[in-house]
Amino acid sequence: MALVLGGTAQGLTPAELPWAWGMTAASGAVFVALELHSSGVWLLQLKGWAVVLKALLLIAAWLSTDGALELLLVAVVIGGISSHMPGKYRYYAPLHGRVIKE
Repeated sequence: MALVLGGTAQGLTPAELPWAWGMTAASGAVFVALELHSSGVWLLQLKGWAVVLKALLLIAAWLSTDGALELLLVAVVIGGISSHMPGKYRYYAPLHGRVIKE
């Protein structure tokens, strides 16, 4: 992700950074697969929603001709916040209105 963000900030396109984009997508996919393998509850929690939102932002940035840098910056901020949230927020399931832990 650092290479994708830095390259985008330097004006490089996804076609010029295929390895960085591919590894970012692959590592994210592995993370999602591991989380889903342990439990589908992850998708109900805010921590899962944050990862899905980051993935959507990455897709939008990859497809974007303008605004890719801003989309990637938002994804990084969401990642930083969501990975450091206290448990009462990380495990909160908005659709259920309560914390759900396994």
